[in-house]
Amino acid sequence: MNNKPSNKKVKTKIEKELDALKKANEAKDKFISILSHDLRAPFTSILGFSEILINEPLLPNTEKLEYLNYIHEASENQLQLINYLLDWSRLQTGRVKIAPKKINAQVLIYNCVSSLTGNAIRKNIDINVEADEELYIQADERLLMQALTNLISNAIKFSTTDKEIKIAAKHFNLELAEFVIIDEGVGISDVNKEKLFKIEKMFTTEGTKGEKGTGLGLSLVKEIIEKHGGSLWFYSELDKGSEFHFTIPNSRATILLVTNKIDEKKQIESIIKQNFTNYQLKTLDDGYSAYSSLLQNSPSLVISQHELPLMDSVQLVKLIRKEERGKRLPIIIIIEKLNEEIKTMYKDLYVKTFIEKPIDEDLITGEIKTYLQ
Repeated sequence: MNNKPSNKKVKTKIEKELDALKKANEAKDKFISILSHDLRAPFTSILGFSEILINEPLLPNTEKLEYLNYIHEASENQLQLINYLLDWSRLQTGRVKIAPKKINAQVLIYNCVSSLTGNAIRKNIDINVEADEELYIQADERLLMQALTNLISNAIKFSTTDKEIKIAAKHFNLELAEFVIIDEGVGISDVNKEKLFKIEKMFTTEGTKGEKGTGLGLSLVKEIIEKHGGSLWFYSELDKGSEFHFTIPNSRATILLVTNKIDEKKQIESIIKQNFTNYQLKTLDDGYSAYSSLLQNSPSLVISQHELPLMDSVQLVKLIRKEERGKRLPIIIIIEKLNEEIKTMYKDLYVKTFIEKPIDEDLITGEIKTYLQ
């Protein structure tokens, strides 16, 4: 029996692929044409104003300042366009690797808002943030901050004076968190809605105070969000404002178990699965691996065997405490035989809970509950 595809099917498939490549090539050509124009046009004015400043030294100071301000703003805008283009291109080609880590959503929002406070003050715009302080996400901090800052910056840019911007972060479902940025600005026309995330239809509009844009920002935001496995969408109405939503993976609450004992692993894994279904258990065999993991992720609790390969538990706890800022991570030590000397060593490191072997399941369950409440 011949299972080979027919020539007609192969031909149809090739024609579809060629058509897709042709469309992609046309989109690329159109994008390059638009980009060339957007890069070239401001430089004509920059060169023109520069020549005037060089050739007419007796110009009044007010005119000089006006020309210099234009040169500065135009140069700044072009640099941002080039940076956006480079970042977008690197994400497209995989040259920028996403390096996700556990990030507090509220802290991320406040850091972005802080960098834009001056823009908001100049327009007397209030920015209100509603985000659960216990909401954590798993994302590349630099890239996500760039995406969120861009969306907040746009909300300020297209808002008139004395308006309000709302920023919220909440759980979307078990796997994702949702960020929402709502403004009371000028809104987006139906014509422009279709162009918004299409790189080949790059366009830009001035803000309510004449603020310039690159036209590439939202395409880059979409690329960043999708590279994280999230989605970006929006609602907008002319003269009523816009709201942008995006999702990003949650960082699930984690309990870190550090032990190379197979029986202990199985026993504690069973306890966590039965009693702490909202938490995932991450198990590592040695102190060195645990410390490396802790630098990238922040567990809710550490359960560690006293004797560990490569780095013992006392050394591990010392490194943890050295890195901490503020709230101390709760740690439970599993030990063969507890004595006063060991107790004192850990007490100095703010560890006060010990489970002696063999592990009493009711006892360790109660201690875990105490720390996770």
